[in-house]
Amino acid sequence: GGILILIIIAVRVLLLDKLPKRTFPVLWGIALLRLLVPFSVASVFSVYTLLGLGRQEAAPEREAYVVSGEMEAVDLPPEKGSGQPPVRGQETAVAEAGNQMEILPVLWCVGALICSLFFVRSYVRSLDRFRKAAPVESEQVLQWMERHRKGRPVSVRQAEGISTPLTYGCLRPVILLPEKALEEKGRELEYILEHEYVHICYCDALMKLVMVAALCVHWFNPLVWAMALLLNRDIE
Repeated sequence: GGILILIIIAVRVLLLDKLPKRTFPVLWGIALLRLLVPFSVASVFSVYTLLGLGRQEAAPEREAYVVSGEMEAVDLPPEKGSGQPPVRGQETAVAEAGNQMEILPVLWCVGALICSLFFVRSYVRSLDRFRKAAPVESEQVLQWMERHRKGRPVSVRQAEGISTPLTYGCLRPVILLPEKALEEKGRELEYILEHEYVHICYCDALMKLVMVAALCVHWFNPLVWAMALLLNRDIE
C-alpha cells in the first residue's frame, strides 16, 4: 500500500496539469482499497514484479551459537544440522523478540482506538451542529433544488459558524451554506451550489469516510496521512 501511494504521488507530481482532475481521486480510491482489503489477490502483474522485488529463493537456515560470549550466525544446510540443542544465548534472543512482537499489536490497538474516538467525536459534534441549521428559503435556491430533484433528494441549509460551503450526508445529502454565500446574486450562487452538487454526484462524502477508516487502521504510516491531505485537495 505504501509503494502504491508513492507511485500515485509521483504520477501526481508529473501529470497533475495534464490528466483529468477526477483521475486522481480514482487512483486514491484504488490505494484505499488496497489498504483496507485484508487479503491479497495473487497476480503476475504487481508492483513488486515491476520493481523486480518478486519472490526470491529461501535463504539457508541460520542458527545462533555463542562464541567467546558473543552471538554468531552460522549457515546450516537445509536439512537439520547436528541436532544439537539451542544454546542459552539463542533462547534469550528468541524470548526478547517474542516479547517485542506481543507489544506491537497492543500499540496498534491503542493508536487505532485513539484515532477512532477522535474522528467519531468530531463527526458527531459537527453533525449535531449541522442538523440545527435552518432551511434556506431563498427563491433562487428553491428553484435550483427543483431542477435537481432527480436521484437522491438534496436539501440546502444555512448555518452559522462556517466560513465556506460544504456538503455532508451520504443517503440524504445536505448542502450547508454560510450566511455570506446567500448574499451572492445571480450566477455566483449557482456556481456554489453546482460545486457542492458535484461532490454529491461523486459520493465524495463517502470517500472521505473511507479515508478516515484507512487513517484509523494505518495511523502509524506517514504515507497514509500524506494521501489523506492530497486526496482532500484532489477532490476539490
